[in-house]
Amino acid sequence: MGQKYASMHVYGGGQDKNLLSLKDFCNNNKTANVMLEEILKKIEDPEKRLLVEKFSSPSNILIVQSKDVLSIYDGDLSFEMVEERAKQLSKKINNPVIYTSNFDDDIFIFGIYQSGEFITGRKMGDGLADYDISPEDLEIEKFYHGLSLNKAINTRMVLENSEEVEALEDELERILEAPLKFSIEDVREDYEKFTELFTENHIQVFKRHDR
Repeated sequence: MGQKYASMHVYGGGQDKNLLSLKDFCNNNKTANVMLEEILKKIEDPEKRLLVEKFSSPSNILIVQSKDVLSIYDGDLSFEMVEERAKQLSKKINNPVIYTSNFDDDIFIFGIYQSGEFITGRKMGDGLADYDISPEDLEIEKFYHGLSLNKAINTRMVLENSEEVEALEDELERILEAPLKFSIEDVREDYEKFTELFTENHIQVFKRHDR
């Protein structure tokens, strides 16, 4: 079994303002929280209520704020929905939103949305046909322009042509200066590099200190 994750990354400046918009967006999309709260209210037996809560609680959303990137790691995200979520999020903020997902190392997708419009992206992997997903090639010039990257950055060969998922992941992490896959356990393992900003409604927000 390979990796399974999906993440979104808000790229560029103005991240303090984006953080507020992002928190509202995550709360509005966490409908499972509302449904669970309504169910729990109807269970009078404390032991039964605790049991239901233990096994039904939705995954926490982890948000990590870096200098130029806000990264969203949500256990409920999947490769089927991450692109649509990125599209909706990009309508709420001015910055481009990058989405990434790996499913068992058989499917890897990434792309950019800006103001609800798809800029460019790539879909690759042997598992695409199993889900009736067509391969998609990256338009590298649009990628550069969408993120305002210097064209001298040597990303073309890897992002356009590599068939190795790990190479694509490494290159995107280098550009973002943020991991594509992350968890609260990773924060705890390297706690000195992070400051907790707040926890609210299954959303945990940390700021990563500049390296």
